[in-house]
Amino acid sequence: MAADGRWSKNEVLRRVSALGLRTKSGKNVTPQTFNALLRNPIYVGRIRAQKWNEEHLGDWEPLVSDEIFRRVQHWHFQKAKLTKHRENPVFPLRGFMRCGRCDRPLTGSTSKGRTARYSYYHCPKCSGANRVRTSKEVLEQAFLNLLSSLQPKPSYLRLFRAIVTDVWKSEQATTQSIRKAAEQRIEQLNEQSERLDRCFIFDRAIDQSAYQRQRDRLRAEITVAELQLSDARFDELEVEGVLAFAEYVFGNMVALWTNADANDRCRIQQAVFPNGLAWDGERFGTVVTIPAFSWLQVIPIGGMNNPRQG
Repeated sequence: MAADGRWSKNEVLRRVSALGLRTKSGKNVTPQTFNALLRNPIYVGRIRAQKWNEEHLGDWEPLVSDEIFRRVQHWHFQKAKLTKHRENPVFPLRGFMRCGRCDRPLTGSTSKGRTARYSYYHCPKCSGANRVRTSKEVLEQAFLNLLSSLQPKPSYLRLFRAIVTDVWKSEQATTQSIRKAAEQRIEQLNEQSERLDRCFIFDRAIDQSAYQRQRDRLRAEITVAELQLSDARFDELEVEGVLAFAEYVFGNMVALWTNADANDRCRIQQAVFPNGLAWDGERFGTVVTIPAFSWLQVIPIGGMNNPRQG
């Protein structure tokens, strides 16, 4: 849920607490403890040495994937850190781009030459011959080239839009059925909760221990049903308008980024590359984009037996 980006940390904490998340002593998890939990690399199989500010691989099986952990850091921690960079129109990639050698965020600076001023992106940690230091023009042009390589052809975007619209319409009956079932389930569980309260408070038909067990179980089931209802309502969005907007954005990313102000450039960068990008001075590291680009990589033309690259 935290990696999804649709809920705040407080909302995620509220929901998982209703599902039964507690501390070792059985108390509710505080927001501070939950913050530390979300940032703890031990869950992805790494241990952090605080004294030297280093991380090392552990010998245990991770509980969550590295991708999920990165997304959580992006949505709930890194975006706040990147705020200070959004007002700088000179270095829009500062903080978003990482050093391909040490993984530190690149910074930007301008130096004065004999006849002009020169701007560079560089790593604040690395030094010597291996230091990542690239001129602003070169790195930003490389970034635009990467965006351009990701832009699908207009014909594929129109086909993708038609396919998704057709599938979405066929799925609406199922979505409505799920929504109605979730609403009925929530209503039933709320009625059971009210009866449980009456049995304990007014009738004294059950003891406190049994009451608490049943109350926690009902709360957990209500939370699950609410999540199902929330997902069903999300699926009922006006998809044709959303797809039309997405078609425009995906087909014009280079122009949108070039003509955007500093804040909007950062939004485009973070929307397309949620984990940021690594740059080693010559090329980008592994490029992780939003799932939409994976969907657009192969589009069936003339039937499922004739796939072509999108």
